[in-house]
Amino acid sequence: MLFFICHSVKKNSKEKKNGLFFLNFWFTLASFIEIMTSMQNLVLNPVDESARGPTPFSHWVIPKLLLASAYPGEKNPNSHKLLTRKIFDAGVQVIVNIMEIEELKTFTPYQDVMLQYAKEENREIEFVSFPIQDQSVHQDNQCVLDFCLELCDRVKRGQVVLVHCWGGHGRTGTIISIMIGILFNLNSKEAIFMNRRLHDQRIRTNGIPSPEAQSQIDQIRIILDEMYLKNNEKIEYETKM
Repeated sequence: MLFFICHSVKKNSKEKKNGLFFLNFWFTLASFIEIMTSMQNLVLNPVDESARGPTPFSHWVIPKLLLASAYPGEKNPNSHKLLTRKIFDAGVQVIVNIMEIEELKTFTPYQDVMLQYAKEENREIEFVSFPIQDQSVHQDNQCVLDFCLELCDRVKRGQVVLVHCWGGHGRTGTIISIMIGILFNLNSKEAIFMNRRLHDQRIRTNGIPSPEAQSQIDQIRIILDEMYLKNNEKIEYETKM
């Protein structure tokens, strides 16, 4: 299991204005531009039944590349094997878990069975952990942005990435919304809208929105709108050159 490590941020790298933290993009903006220039062939999944994932609680964000899901496991051993097999057969290469370690103790582990599938078919599969509290957000916005940029880079390289929390609505919707904004140069309102429309194509949503909490929506706004503004200022400047 690979744990995403947040790099330290200098004290003056954030400036608080009107109650919001504006992020230091001296590094991440360059990463964003690099990702944007290499994403020309990527498209969001159409908002229709084709967005439905391999399980009832999952959906495709980018066809066959970015999958959002509830926890990919079941308590019943036979159901667990069937569900994990469906995930594996969908081509998933990187499973991103954003649940807390203590939270996972009540869930059936999927790592060993996935590794067994990979061994049998001579494939590689990787597990990444980025713990976020349920119904909440990671408290370091810069770290969240760096994490999302890393995931976007994996998608750019053609890796099939699955992002999951417990239900795949709130925490997953937060990360997926930010990724949508990064990959397609959308502001927070546009990214959340597209995330919700794709999320609602699932066979089962249990009537839960994505994201769920106001704090999650606020974090998406803080991260994406500052990046969107800076990116478009750069594009406008380069156009005038």
